[in-house]
Amino acid sequence: MVDSIIDRSSSELPTLVEFASQEKTLQVPLHLLKPAVQNPHFFGREEVLSFIDEKLLPQGQDQSTQRAFALCGLGGVGKTQVAIQYAFSRQDKFDVVFWIDSDQPTQLSEGFSVIAAHLGHSDSPDQDRVVSRNIALEWLCNPKKRGSAHLSESDSNATWLLIFNNVDDLEHIRVFWPQCNLGSILITSRDPLAKRNRDGLDLEPFQPSQAAELLRRLLKLSDTEENVDISIKLSIKLGGLPLAITQVAALIERWDMTLEEFLAHFESQTSIARVAKHKPASDTHDYYQHSLFTVWALESLIPGALALLQVMAFLSPDAIQESLLRSPSVTGRPIGFPTTEDDFIDARTDLIKVSLIKRHKSGGARRGDCELTLHRLVQDVARAQMEDGEQKTVLNFAIRLLLRSWPGEVLRFDHDSSTWEISEGLLPHILKIHTACKVQRPYEGSLQAVQDYARLLLFTGW
Repeated sequence: MVDSIIDRSSSELPTLVEFASQEKTLQVPLHLLKPAVQNPHFFGREEVLSFIDEKLLPQGQDQSTQRAFALCGLGGVGKTQVAIQYAFSRQDKFDVVFWIDSDQPTQLSEGFSVIAAHLGHSDSPDQDRVVSRNIALEWLCNPKKRGSAHLSESDSNATWLLIFNNVDDLEHIRVFWPQCNLGSILITSRDPLAKRNRDGLDLEPFQPSQAAELLRRLLKLSDTEENVDISIKLSIKLGGLPLAITQVAALIERWDMTLEEFLAHFESQTSIARVAKHKPASDTHDYYQHSLFTVWALESLIPGALALLQVMAFLSPDAIQESLLRSPSVTGRPIGFPTTEDDFIDARTDLIKVSLIKRHKSGGARRGDCELTLHRLVQDVARAQMEDGEQKTVLNFAIRLLLRSWPGEVLRFDHDSSTWEISEGLLPHILKIHTACKVQRPYEGSLQAVQDYARLLLFTGW
């Protein structure tokens, strides 16, 4: 049908008036999933797929409620792969499935133009894509099946699933959202706000045993005790992130190494930057179109967000107190580091919006203090993208932040237990920085830096 429409000359295309008078129907089943390609190596996530089923599958004869679900999380955690698997594996549950890449407004327009083409409308130079969008939206709110004149009203309505993939700016999909109580909509987005006012979840990395099993499957390795042990060790270092596991599998194949050889080389020679930059390119892994460097795109962050992330890259990632990072009076700030409360909020928001960090509103040693967390691999990549001089500047600044936050007077040691909870909250950060300082030695060449570092170690020892 579509081919015949597209092949007609522009003079033969129906006018908008003629088209408006036609009943818009679709021949079902219709599953428009390009450019999505099902991954034959898809692994795990069965609980997530079942949970999405509960929220999106049509429930019996009740089709009077629109169902929407948002799948959020860090880039590389597998949101798109889950959405692709859901679309292909649940095709028989819906009369119509539409896949719309949503990174940019142009992609949304193109996707809805394809829907309109299947409804008998094709763009011409003098017809705006707004027309195509409205035609597609009209059908979604009145989803008639072709050749259904003899059917009852309930049977003639098609069940549909609309997938908005990679919605980085939620504002982009606002005008493409069907304004009716029909259908199922699945969103994938790095922005946790996509879950607001609708069902959703944050997709988490794999547990070590799951990530290790994925690695062995990609490499077609048997589950010997040695392979299991080494793959778990490597998976822990990669934080269970599916994209990182896939990139490592591709590197192991490219370098023609055993798991044991790669782990030894990774620990002694290969930087995380080398892994993060590698984009899987073999037939086994070509379902992944990004590397960690491209999917996180740290260079696209606003300066304040990048500087904040760089400081956080040297702290313990599991509980970073926001009070520790607010530094209006601390000297030696890295370029761009937030100096005002507004700047701090803007930087924090920029990082949260792409799931590079998470904010926990309860917690913190100080009353009312919130905590931030981030993935260890995000820390590794942020450090890997910094020059040695930048790393030393950031480390010295982080040391001064910790000194400023330490409770009590400088070099005054007593047994006042009221300060112990705050000190305990800072201790993981000091230990993390101490490890980095063994490599970077940021205090060399600066007496003040030596004194700051020595004081921090004295506090820790006490």
